[in-house]
Amino acid sequence: MVSPGLSIKTPEIAAAAKRGVPITGDIDIFSKSVSKPIIAVTGSNGKSTVVAILAGILSRAGKKFGLGGNLDGANFKPALGLLAEEEKDFYILELSSFQLETTERLGAEVSVILNLSADHMDRYESLDEYHNAKLRIFNGCKHVVINRDDVYSYPVLN
Repeated sequence: MVSPGLSIKTPEIAAAAKRGVPITGDIDIFSKSVSKPIIAVTGSNGKSTVVAILAGILSRAGKKFGLGGNLDGANFKPALGLLAEEEKDFYILELSSFQLETTERLGAEVSVILNLSADHMDRYESLDEYHNAKLRIFNGCKHVVINRDDVYSYPVLN
């Protein structure tokens, strides 16, 4: 399992991938380990706000939910930490591009990209490379929520 803090371009990780070693991360492992719906949120800005709104909606609806992914806070945990708890009705994940790099198939019930701007250009060689990492949130998802005003948030439709 690769930490999201390490680029998959790190020579050792790239060499392992070239030898056919599966490169995976915590989000991929988490998504394969739960049977309840995942609501996944990413974007350059606004992720934490949207996650808080979703948590409020589910709370008011009387649903049990787990908050995980890329945010600090009392009710937020690394995704794998949620596996130690009783099963929830829903899981809400705030995901960074770093986490999505090693996520092969998230399979979320709902995948959300809020917006995309030039961010983390110290890690990515281009906005397109960053965009492609973010688009991995749509792999295997059932429903898509995008920002119609931001074409970079659109999924690639095959």
